[in-house]
Amino acid sequence: MFLWNFPHHFSPLAPVRTSTDPCSIDQTYHGSTPASEHETQNVIWIFDNFPQIKWYVDIHSYGEKILTNWGDDENQSNQQNMNFMNPAFDTVRGLKGDNAYKEYISNEDRTVTLALANAMHQGIKAVRGRNYQVQQAFDLYPTSGTSDDYAYSRHMTDPSKGKIYGFTIEWGREFQPPWTEMQQIVSEVSAGIVQFSESASGATP
Repeated sequence: MFLWNFPHHFSPLAPVRTSTDPCSIDQTYHGSTPASEHETQNVIWIFDNFPQIKWYVDIHSYGEKILTNWGDDENQSNQQNMNFMNPAFDTVRGLKGDNAYKEYISNEDRTVTLALANAMHQGIKAVRGRNYQVQQAFDLYPTSGTSDDYAYSRHMTDPSKGKIYGFTIEWGREFQPPWTEMQQIVSEVSAGIVQFSESASGATP
């Protein structure tokens, strides 16, 4: 999984919200090994057995945000060798505003990603005016082992695998909203997914 061993890959000063403690009070334990959990294994199985998949959206709560790759550090498109696979940058990832490390993404992929995220934003907003913010996942906080980053990273670690653009929706304004509010959230997120799908059908990965 993507940078699963965060104590090794990230700066010790990076505020990564993942834990090596199976009894983590925040329930952020990263598992005993990469892909140790059945839910994670199921996602990998789907990716491996359906190579035509090109888009992946992870639906979370909460925050009214649409998050794009990457989650481990700020994006850059100039230094291709500065990437999550390069061990020369271990222990420096995850710090905002520094120049020691930024995660590589091509200009083309960044353009496609932002266009699709903004399409999702417009679909959501059309339902009742909610303004879900489009932002890079790292702008929320540094993450390791996330499914959207794993989805997108697969074609880099193994060129035989197809490219999958990964996204996360953080729906709503609280973890457990009243059902009347949840019905509205379901409607707006569904509209966002429909708009995303229509836009994605015309995009070429």
